[in-house]
Amino acid sequence: MEKILITGSGLLASELSEKFSNSEVYLTYRKNKVDIKNSIFLDITDKNNLEKNILKIKPDTIIHTAAITDLDWCEKNVDETFKINTEATIGIRKIAEKINSKLIFISTDSVFDGKNGRYEEEDEQNPINIYSKSKFLAEKDVQRYDKSLIIRGTFFGLKNDKKESFFSYLLNELMQKKKIPIPKDKISNGLFVKDFSVIISKMNEKNLSGIYHLGSTDFRNNVEFAKQVAEICGFDKELIDECLFDEIFDKKKLVAKRPLNTTLNVEKISKEIKMPTVREVITSFSENYKTMVQNEVEALE
Repeated sequence: MEKILITGSGLLASELSEKFSNSEVYLTYRKNKVDIKNSIFLDITDKNNLEKNILKIKPDTIIHTAAITDLDWCEKNVDETFKINTEATIGIRKIAEKINSKLIFISTDSVFDGKNGRYEEEDEQNPINIYSKSKFLAEKDVQRYDKSLIIRGTFFGLKNDKKESFFSYLLNELMQKKKIPIPKDKISNGLFVKDFSVIISKMNEKNLSGIYHLGSTDFRNNVEFAKQVAEICGFDKELIDECLFDEIFDKKKLVAKRPLNTTLNVEKISKEIKMPTVREVITSFSENYKTMVQNEVEALE
């Protein structure tokens, strides 16, 4: 039975732990213990703790999802960001090499500057904020290891114990029939987290290595995407209020620059695994949302 160590306990890590049911899965935590059989405390910034715990397990595969992803926090806490997102990743890569484990590193689509879009794996990266730079530098190190797999992309979900996701916020506002400002000049081809995790599990089965982009096969700007979500989930799509990202940036007093077009070319991964269309992504999301609502209603009865 394959031993898999998943760093982090956020949205993606939790989903991944469910996708490897035929493996011996270890999920890590730093502050709040996670409720699975093999959960272990792991401080990825403590080299001794990191090496001691990983060597104790000796996983066949390490899936490294742990990272600080709050862009504005990263801009204000530069040293801490590089310590967690870059230096800790380098430490994990060194340990993976030491024990000959496969290393799957979850990077980001924002290593690109967002000026062009439809980025291919070999395209030049140009990160424009501290978070993206920290992941970019981590990528450069991980690439040195021939048993590594670097995954770029973005994913979204409904619930995260740490904070409300954007889509939870979107649906809550739609439910209350409130107007929601959405930037029409921001575009990506992200995946629903459940589908994102399924694809990663398939990539692991195929023993893929190198750099791969994950995402839907076609694209929508954020307004078009939000309107489709509203429509499929049964809400009034006219509540989606078009704006420009600069308006949101100023209104919310954001700090970190955001790339506007981070769409990824997914032809490479599509030769191995079928990628969904935007419509299929939204349908998967909406079905999960309706199931969640139904479960909450039944729990109240």
